[in-house]
Amino acid sequence: MHLAIVTAPALLGRGAQFAVLAWLALLVTPADYGRFASLQVLVLGVASITASTMGASANASTARAVRNGVESFPVLVLMLLRARRRALLGNLLVSAVAVPVGARLVVGNQDGALPVLVLTGVMSAALPLGEMVVAVLAGSGRYRTASWVDAGRAVAGATLALLLGTTAGPWWAVVGLLAVDAVVAVLLLGLAASRSWTAGVELQEDVSGSIAAREGLAAGLTANLLGQAANWSVLWAIGILGGPVGLGVYGVALRFASVVTLAPQYFGKTVIGQLAAPDPGRNHWTPRSFVGMLAVLSVVGSGAAAVVLVTAFPGLVARYDGLWGTLAVVLTAASLRAVLIGLGQVCVARRLWRTWVVADGVSFVVTVVGVLLVVVGTAGDTGTAGVVAVVLVTVVANLAGITARLVGVVRRLQAPEPVA
Repeated sequence: MHLAIVTAPALLGRGAQFAVLAWLALLVTPADYGRFASLQVLVLGVASITASTMGASANASTARAVRNGVESFPVLVLMLLRARRRALLGNLLVSAVAVPVGARLVVGNQDGALPVLVLTGVMSAALPLGEMVVAVLAGSGRYRTASWVDAGRAVAGATLALLLGTTAGPWWAVVGLLAVDAVVAVLLLGLAASRSWTAGVELQEDVSGSIAAREGLAAGLTANLLGQAANWSVLWAIGILGGPVGLGVYGVALRFASVVTLAPQYFGKTVIGQLAAPDPGRNHWTPRSFVGMLAVLSVVGSGAAAVVLVTAFPGLVARYDGLWGTLAVVLTAASLRAVLIGLGQVCVARRLWRTWVVADGVSFVVTVVGVLLVVVGTAGDTGTAGVVAVVLVTVVANLAGITARLVGVVRRLQAPEPVA
């Protein structure tokens, strides 16, 4: 019950974001929504390689730092910012190049779009900083504040995306999504430049610069790179087989499937600190209860997504041909993905770096091989039938990743504690 209460604002905020972006799908053409959705997947994918890694590891590192007596929010943020500055700079440089190149490969050449695509790539580098702020708040026990901050980011970003998407075009809608995190990044840079916090950061820098923190960051970057590379291969294949309209149908299905992955994203931010530094005197979540809860919620979320489509957005079914079949397969893949994410958060909390990476590696190999087989075995633009075939590959890949991650987690949990 406590978990539901503290995460309620963030979940409601993401629910509002979902509704606004689903409304956008009704206001633009399927092809334009396909361009928006594909760019969003590319941008969030590139950014999440660093963002999800830093969010999860920052949450766990903050929880341990607080247990060691470090409680100041500015000091905690700057400790992590300093430890991760090279990764953040690398993310900025990669994003500025990868986003326009990825858009060109998936959607094709778009006249006059290069400047806004580069701008979008640069702005996406701010997303890891927004995630880090939320993770530090949650990891330090400020759960409600973290939840409200997350809700504000979601609602403000979606509102700007709707305004820009309907007035300036699909590319600018993604700029709107990233605008709030760009403001957060500027504020953090100002905080980092303030001399008033320098002494505190120097005193505590050894906590964030530990070997475990560096190992976690390296493992997370590798695992998330593999995961996003798999997503990009899927997007590439759908662009070939379904064209912009197929990307639009896939984008709408992904929008509704995002309901399923809300649970691991937001409950994980609260629970991962408990899994990393459990308090014997309190009733904290265990790896088994946490992952089991996510499995149940993924099934409930899938049903809720279908109900919302029928009751709140029936116009989308008529507007996007083949949406129901695509949605059914995407929801199955998303439900499995939710469990895979939850197991990954257990790996982060328990520092099972090898298991974290190997599972994403297995999923990546299955995805790429399967996608290539579908593309090679299919001639020309197949519409939504090709989209469904590609997404079915991700179902198999997620099952493979879950199996690999379960084996590693269970082995560690069942291993006897070393004798001092």
